[in-house]
Amino acid sequence: MAGIAACLSLSLVGAVAFAVVNFTGRTGTVGYNALLGLSLGLAIIAAGIGAVLWDKRLIPQEEAVEERHPMVSPGAEEAATQQTVDRVVAETGLRQLPVLRRLVLAMLGGFGVIAVVPLLNLVRRAPHRDLFTTRWSPGARLVTPEGRPVRLGDLAIGGILTVLPEGHLGLDAQADSAALLIRLPPGLATPPRQAAAGYDNHVAFSKICTHAGCTVSMYMSQPHQLQCPCHQSVFDMTDLARPIFGPATRALPQLPVTVDADGCFRARSDFPEPVGPGFWSRS
Repeated sequence: MAGIAACLSLSLVGAVAFAVVNFTGRTGTVGYNALLGLSLGLAIIAAGIGAVLWDKRLIPQEEAVEERHPMVSPGAEEAATQQTVDRVVAETGLRQLPVLRRLVLAMLGGFGVIAVVPLLNLVRRAPHRDLFTTRWSPGARLVTPEGRPVRLGDLAIGGILTVLPEGHLGLDAQADSAALLIRLPPGLATPPRQAAAGYDNHVAFSKICTHAGCTVSMYMSQPHQLQCPCHQSVFDMTDLARPIFGPATRALPQLPVTVDADGCFRARSDFPEPVGPGFWSRS
């Protein structure tokens, strides 16, 4: 009985853990999907082992042969069937073992939670707020992937440089915070909003393609265009990085920048809109 109780309890724990991870975990991380699978697997496997142990240890093992009866059972047979059902219920031990009976009901309730959780996902608040922000913050210095601060004058006209927020040089930061600092030619006509977010013909845009999340790294200085090497989306650097060719449908977000008293580039804020490919709740 102790083994059965342990299996039923583990199944309940797995079901509850499935719900907790679903609502509190961070979607998109490696551990999130793994924990969902482990908790669901624990609930199902523990319930299955508990059912097998229940059958082996508590239910009498017997073989019975019965001739086929008419499709409509007479009243006497219905009464006999009810008696058989009552006897089977009694033999399972549910009536005599209240602890196991409660655990069975709790386990079934746990599977009810598993069934309901995916439906609740349809109405929960989404997407996760982390999709809207990166590691850029007001005053963060623009540094190279090696950690060297970028200064005014480091780029020649038509030059391009990958930059990250100071203190965030790991792969996680590169996945959502990588930006391209570009020095455009003087006098080039650009929208006022783009010029206002730049500094002295320098502009910074997200390096994450808005189509499938590839890194945009091919800059054609003469037409002032960025091209994604994955699916050949092309973005116009003279018009707020608007896509002009390829599958991308959204412009690259622009990072507002300025220069401090030491001549180092700094971010004025985070990107004003989410970086990377669009997600299901945004048209």
